[in-house]
Amino acid sequence: MSHLVGIATRNPPFTGIVVRKKMPKTVMVQVTTEVKRKRYPRRFRHRKNYMVHDADDVCDVGDKVLVQKSRPFSKRKHWKVIDIVVKDAAAAFLKENPEYTPTKENLKKRRDEIQESMREVLLRSLKKDGGHLN
Repeated sequence: MSHLVGIATRNPPFTGIVVRKKMPKTVMVQVTTEVKRKRYPRRFRHRKNYMVHDADDVCDVGDKVLVQKSRPFSKRKHWKVIDIVVKDAAAAFLKENPEYTPTKENLKKRRDEIQESMREVLLRSLKKDGGHLN
């Protein structure tokens, strides 16, 4: 990033969060900006997704990256990743330990366990109160 300090560019770099990584050497980066309306003194969050070229394929979902305009890589991809500002610790952990990745079966099993424990708590409270719900 040191090569950008002090250089006035027409397209300055901006930061965004990687929200999708489904294609090789390409990531979807979501950039959030605050926009103030002229008529009303209120601020709104404006979000836009950019297709960004990741040459080294090092970005993961959740990383905060620095993006800058570049030559066109494809029809919709005119941006490239300059630097990873913050690496997402959760994504790195799940990449190293795939057994903790939530799957449909694991989520359904966990939901059933929670429902069963709630049912047991309810039955216990009914027995203690003599069968009345208050």
